[in-house]
Amino acid sequence: MPKVEVPLYLQPHIDFCVPTCIKMVLDSLRLAHGEKIPRLSIRTIRKTVRTQEGRGTTFDDIDRINQRLLPSIPSVKFCPEFPCEWSTVGKENREGRPIIAWLWIPDDRDPQRIRGCGHSVVITDLDESLGEVFYNDPLKGECKEDTGSFISKWEHEAVNRTLIRVEVGERKQREISEFAVGYEDEEENEPE
Repeated sequence: MPKVEVPLYLQPHIDFCVPTCIKMVLDSLRLAHGEKIPRLSIRTIRKTVRTQEGRGTTFDDIDRINQRLLPSIPSVKFCPEFPCEWSTVGKENREGRPIIAWLWIPDDRDPQRIRGCGHSVVITDLDESLGEVFYNDPLKGECKEDTGSFISKWEHEAVNRTLIRVEVGERKQREISEFAVGYEDEEENEPE
């Protein structure tokens, strides 16, 4: 499967990795499926999923973004899940879908590597023959990492093999013009 084309955005604040990853995935879907997927800024996504400075985004608030995506054609739904199997990542990649993974990033100042934080990235490709994972990191940019190293960060008990999958076109969809009015327009002039 060729690499999933996902625009790269850098997060505007240290705690905004999840909203930035959601923005990357949404814009990837807009490229693939057209303009009837709402254009949302990182700021709007951050407010919708209740990301806070000093706290980040909680797992329970991620699916709040789905309410904003109801007018999407085709339908779009973000599905946070844990614990997941690595085979899910391979399946999503083979089907050409970007997937958000939560990783544990240890604090390099901690010699025992106990302290650190959760961080989200968008997986764009797997090369199983070379054992490599390619991903967009909203802090570092485009990255390539040995699969074993990546999985060890993903399997850490603090992030517990968490993924955010995206389902496209799986919900019955009707276009109701009065329902869809305003979503696109409110985002056009909003700064990222």
